[in-house]
Amino acid sequence: MTIADIKKNINSTHLSDLIPIKELNGEVKDNYQLSYCTYEQIINEYPFLKDEPLYASPNGSNPCFYYDGKCLFSIPLYTTEKEIGGNIKPMPMFMCMKSPKEDYFEKVSYMKEKYKIEMCNLYIGDDTLSIDFFLSQIDNIPKNKLFETVMHLYTSMDYGFGILNEDVLNKISSSRTKEQTEIMENSLKNEPYILTIYRGEGDSSTQDGFSYSLDINVANFFATRLSSKARIIKAKIKKEDVIWYENDRGEKEVIINPKDILEREVIELYSAKSESFFDGFSSDRYQIFRAMLNEFPLSKRGSDHNKLHMLRVLFLGLLMCDRECDGTIFTNYDLNTLCLALTFHDIGRVNDIDDEKHGIDSYNLLSNHLASMGFTKEDYNDEFLRFLMKYHCIDDEIAIKEIKRMNIPISQRAKLLTCFKIVKDADALDRVRFGIRELDVNYLRLENSIKYTLIAQQTFNSLKL
Repeated sequence: MTIADIKKNINSTHLSDLIPIKELNGEVKDNYQLSYCTYEQIINEYPFLKDEPLYASPNGSNPCFYYDGKCLFSIPLYTTEKEIGGNIKPMPMFMCMKSPKEDYFEKVSYMKEKYKIEMCNLYIGDDTLSIDFFLSQIDNIPKNKLFETVMHLYTSMDYGFGILNEDVLNKISSSRTKEQTEIMENSLKNEPYILTIYRGEGDSSTQDGFSYSLDINVANFFATRLSSKARIIKAKIKKEDVIWYENDRGEKEVIINPKDILEREVIELYSAKSESFFDGFSSDRYQIFRAMLNEFPLSKRGSDHNKLHMLRVLFLGLLMCDRECDGTIFTNYDLNTLCLALTFHDIGRVNDIDDEKHGIDSYNLLSNHLASMGFTKEDYNDEFLRFLMKYHCIDDEIAIKEIKRMNIPISQRAKLLTCFKIVKDADALDRVRFGIRELDVNYLRLENSIKYTLIAQQTFNSLKL
């Protein structure tokens, strides 16, 4: 079970799933205690809750809910150990002990005033339950408040929106006020009439949902942040069909009705969890260069570009070479050159700041050791190796101009350019070590490099020197 599975499980309750606490009495189901507080314990501790409609969730998302058909919110209980008749037993306690009753219902009053609806979703603790309750009350929400309420829910939660159907989406869209429409149109006025939008889906995502982004990096973040399997949906839609555009969080989110999509492409991301993913991987070559890197003497350096970083770049580069270069014939001579560049591209670094000189410094340092490592000039292409290491940290435009100036056959230029893109993309993909959002996939060069973003994270989390 992944973290995503756990998060989805504790955010999956529907109203019909709620169980009256009176009926439980501390019942345990599937090795999980549905409510660690019995009804009697709660009433003994807080008499003002007697005869109130108190419920438990079957997934343990919250120990206690108040739900009377019109109003839903959670009761913030926790347990302390208290001796009762010689036995230590858990007892319920309120989080706000000074005036629990007033604090408890003050939350409801706040939401009633803000949205003119008896709803306290921020304190429920279960996204799907919040959405299901919203749907049960949607006809009671004033039309001029409906869109605002939905947007509040949307920006507060990750799960549950899959239960919204087309009729609800149409109702939400038609409830947009003139002012809200003008705000959205002004926000999108500089965008083309046909928008390219992206959606990231992981293990537990709602398939083909209505939340997209104008930024592919946002989609990549949501696809890969908690998943072992992921994909990115790339689609086209008319600007006039966007229900809402939201950029308060810097995510360029667009809410759409899936039926309005004009074109759709699914980009399946590679995963180390796939049984067949490593078929054809050059494992022996990887282990040989891994051992060389492990033994290579390095002086003290910045931690962001250490041997583990270089090992991950080697690993990702070899994966890309195996999968993305079917049209290019790589000899052992070529592969040695590429692997040397991947493995040792940062050995000349002495800091973690931007430094265009460290590439050639790395080449010069490596050149002094190649003979002792068992390499002769017949084992690798020294001209290509120097280029790949020098230009891996220099602007692409400058590097490509240099390739065009080189006095080599056109077929060799194409091969060198492919190797250059592999080195640059493998290095860029390992930016996930700083966080998923630190990788800008728009800068990746090979057509399929975006498919490696998930495995780049898996590599960062698991690869050892």
